[in-house]
Amino acid sequence: LVDEFQDTNIAQIELLDILAKKNRNICVVGDDDQAIYRFRGASYASFHKFKEKYPNLTTIKLVQNYRSTKKILNSAGRLIQNNGTDRYDQKKNLWTKNPAGNKIEALVAYDYRDEARAVADKIESLCLKMDQKDYSQIAILYRAHSHKEILLEELNARGIPTTIVREKGFFEREEIRDLVAYMRIVDNPEDSVSLFRVLTLPLWNIDIEDLIYLAGTAKKESLSIYHLLKRIDNIPEISNDTKKQLSDFGKHLKKLLRISKREDVTELIRNILLESGYLKRLTSEESMENKQKILNISSLNNFIIKYIKNNSDWSPSAFLEYLNCFSEAGGEPGQISLLRKDNAVQLMTIHAAKGLEFPYVFLISLVRNRFPTIRRKEPIPFPDSLMKEKRPKGDFHREEERRLCYVGMTRSQKGLYLSSVNNATTKPSVFLSEI
Repeated sequence: LVDEFQDTNIAQIELLDILAKKNRNICVVGDDDQAIYRFRGASYASFHKFKEKYPNLTTIKLVQNYRSTKKILNSAGRLIQNNGTDRYDQKKNLWTKNPAGNKIEALVAYDYRDEARAVADKIESLCLKMDQKDYSQIAILYRAHSHKEILLEELNARGIPTTIVREKGFFEREEIRDLVAYMRIVDNPEDSVSLFRVLTLPLWNIDIEDLIYLAGTAKKESLSIYHLLKRIDNIPEISNDTKKQLSDFGKHLKKLLRISKREDVTELIRNILLESGYLKRLTSEESMENKQKILNISSLNNFIIKYIKNNSDWSPSAFLEYLNCFSEAGGEPGQISLLRKDNAVQLMTIHAAKGLEFPYVFLISLVRNRFPTIRRKEPIPFPDSLMKEKRPKGDFHREEERRLCYVGMTRSQKGLYLSSVNNATTKPSVFLSEI
């Protein structure tokens, strides 16, 4: 018996086939419209694959919804129908015995600060109608962690209690992992995992296929990637453009190695940010996400300064050892407390909300290029040959984002609020008009 079958990948389906081969006694349950993990190799095509393996299967359609009002279901249905033929069951239409309920509300603001005020106003008005203020009935869902920051400031300023559910830890954030990987290769250039991460950063613009070939060659020869960089000109399979980029990186790394021998860790971080162009890249494109990344880097720097004040060994090696112990113990350097509060508005990503439900849901920042996001090439893309299905006829990235929006909408039991921004440079999401 398999639940959430839409989240299975090709390896898991093969394993299930082996387990069930003898008696062919297997039951799977899932919703193709909630397939939101394509980057892990899972997709709605799990159901097509299952039907291929078990052509005599019995299908039972579970279309009665016990959670949401009719108006929420109808609106979510209008959205997901835009995935057209790239649905397992194009005629699926959920229904409920629940009341029609209130209309879905769209809060369209002038900018993100204005959006935060509009959402906070609506939360306050909702709570006034409750016999007792129960903030835990309200959930705020967002596409990316950075989208909540201004709203969180507004809620905290008004004294509205909040709790962040399954927040990504400080040391798991992309920019922090990048800088820690940089420190690791300065401490030990033979660290191939950290070196591979640094070389895949967009600022080096190195062809991923060349890097994968380099990593594979290093593994075959039981060498580090750093060792191969020293004889990169003798590897004909690597393109000339990549060789030039790797040569430039090698000079950059040598400079950092020299600095690390005479300066403390704060100076090393400063040189990494400036010499690599990492900081310039963040400041050249003004966005909330980049501003948050700069704040996080500043928090890391403050954390290092505190370390230096309390420790005599300022080498990268000693700091990294301390950092490992600190993060393994669950330390968070000066971040907002992540302790769960019972009577508080719940904030989380839509991915984290899957499977949950709340009386009132706010789906924020339905803004073009935020949700749906711009399709970015994965640093190590999941191979098409390992996907279970043929390529969808439509834009599979937008279809996946649409399913994610559908998941967010259907978390709501009674009230659903969609917020967006509309000005000269920022326009509402296409999903808003589809809904």
